[in-house]
Amino acid sequence: MKRYSTIFLIAIILLSCQGEDGQPGLNSLIGVAEEGPGAHCENGGFKLQSGLDKDRNGALNPDEVETTNFVCNGKTGSAGSNGTNGASSIFDMIPEPVSDACPNGGLKVITGLDLNGDGQLTGNEVATTQYLCNGTNGKNGNGMPDLVTRLEIPFGWGTTSSVTPVITGNLYKFNKADYATDSIVFASEPYNYGGGNLAEVELYNITDNVAVEGSLLSSGNAWQNRKFQVSDNVYKNLPSKEITLGVRFRSTVEGQLATSGYYGSYLLIYKK
Repeated sequence: MKRYSTIFLIAIILLSCQGEDGQPGLNSLIGVAEEGPGAHCENGGFKLQSGLDKDRNGALNPDEVETTNFVCNGKTGSAGSNGTNGASSIFDMIPEPVSDACPNGGLKVITGLDLNGDGQLTGNEVATTQYLCNGTNGKNGNGMPDLVTRLEIPFGWGTTSSVTPVITGNLYKFNKADYATDSIVFASEPYNYGGGNLAEVELYNITDNVAVEGSLLSSGNAWQNRKFQVSDNVYKNLPSKEITLGVRFRSTVEGQLATSGYYGSYLLIYKK
């Protein structure tokens, strides 16, 4: 009788140990915003907020903020003696005519150090060269329109290993009506770390909390093979008002790293 009682007790213990799987954990998010001169920062600076993404929308909402810290600018000190000028890093985009590199034309992207200080990249100063080529049937297949301006999205880069999109960057007070254009494209160079996943990045309308349709870029290339990409024309998908723009990015495989862009993310605005 004792033997059967013991077996029955062990069975009860084993059954009591088999619980259901718990809910997935929450991602921790960090938001960065400019802080004007005031009570928190006499000379201005940045406000850093962090918290858990409780509603899993990839954005840090006001009610999700758990900690707020400030990184303040210091007071302007007295001028010291001039040091030796260092070489500036230059990132430039140059129209590329029809060529072997771009059969339908496009843009040549060059980066490097301005060793002679003339404000241009020439000769052995060019460290990397990449091409953003027009598609065969693209709008600009018969000639590249003139580039009016290139706007960098501040803090528009980051790395994640989550399939849940992360939002970063802040291009404040952007209004397409400020430019004589009907052609705006999003440019970045997403890449992974050799994990077989895709890195996805897209332009994000932070003001209205919505991705900009037609801006999604993706790549399965690792860092050493990364390439700049440009989206379709998103002019009509941007609202006719002043907004704040950022970028939203993710990995397509949970646990595999993906980066939104080594040299950041940009808006390329072309002449109408």
